[in-house]
Amino acid sequence: MEPIISFSIILFLMAVAIAVSSILKTSYVIGYIMAGLFYGLYFHFNRGAIDFVFETAILLLFFFLGLEFSIHKIKPIFTGIIGVSLMDFLLNFSTGFITGYILTGDFFHSILMGAIFYPSSSIIITKLMELRHRFSNLEAPVIIGTLIFEDIAMIILIGLIMSFGPQVIFKFLLIIAALILTFLMNIKLRPLLKKLIEKIENYPVEVKTISFLFLIFSLSAIFKSMEITSSLGAFLVGALFADVSERSFEESLGNLKDIFLALFFFFFGYELSHVHLSLDLLFPALVIFILSVLSKVGVFYFSGFKRKTRIRAGLTMVPRGEFSILLAHYIKVPEVKSIILMFIVLNIFLGTFIADNASRISKLLDRILSGIPKIRR
Repeated sequence: MEPIISFSIILFLMAVAIAVSSILKTSYVIGYIMAGLFYGLYFHFNRGAIDFVFETAILLLFFFLGLEFSIHKIKPIFTGIIGVSLMDFLLNFSTGFITGYILTGDFFHSILMGAIFYPSSSIIITKLMELRHRFSNLEAPVIIGTLIFEDIAMIILIGLIMSFGPQVIFKFLLIIAALILTFLMNIKLRPLLKKLIEKIENYPVEVKTISFLFLIFSLSAIFKSMEITSSLGAFLVGALFADVSERSFEESLGNLKDIFLALFFFFFGYELSHVHLSLDLLFPALVIFILSVLSKVGVFYFSGFKRKTRIRAGLTMVPRGEFSILLAHYIKVPEVKSIILMFIVLNIFLGTFIADNASRISKLLDRILSGIPKIRR
């Protein structure tokens, strides 16, 4: 099929997905995945183009994550989220690691499973919180802070996974050094960086966009040539310009990022249509999903919130998404990959439903638990 015809069908299906998601008042991500699944059942698309969309979407996502990594923004909430964030990592990564080892008996796949299991989807959760007006909730700052912590942790985890091999320790230290150097440059060279942005601001928007994309892709290419994840390069460019001119970057690249992320989820749906997801694998995927729900709720057990708020916060954090999809591509055991893809699908669909209805479910569970008499010692 001609590329222009293919893209016209894709854009039509995505427009329908947006309309349906708006009517149902749910995350667009589900709509994009369903549209991609439908497209994959009847049409085919070039593999090289899909890989390009996936990698570009991840680079833009990591760039904006780096841009949000502002010391001034994170410092006020750091003390309030560090305990929950560390518990989040220890509980969820270890649960995923153990699950991966049980399924494969392989150390690499165990780390990979831990990294798939650990992070919640910032895209899905923030959109749901916006739709349901939940940013004013008591637990909202802790949820947002924990999501930021997860994003930063995933930079290091993905770098570790992509660098896995004989030189993994050297590459890991190189990643840490690159992160520290970038943050120091952001602090020490901020006046020069602001002058650079001011000069670029004088040019038309297309020149600004090309200039920013050049910075992102060039540093990403350098890290990829060193056999370190290219997404680290994109993150470092964002972190370098954090607190310098977010508005300029958002105006130039914001829409581009949203389009590529939409295509990212669309093509995930497309790939699902070409994967054999046997019903025999549904049970282990469902067991892993239940574990993921319990582990996210367990994170907030020692958060200091009241029980209902703890449950609501944990349920809100259930959906996994962009990071899990990205890392699932590196699973080399076909049967395990199918289980994990099914687990991700359950997380995006059932997990989004749970997060969307977290307030109602937490009230119900709180009433049930309140009716259970405490055991006297």
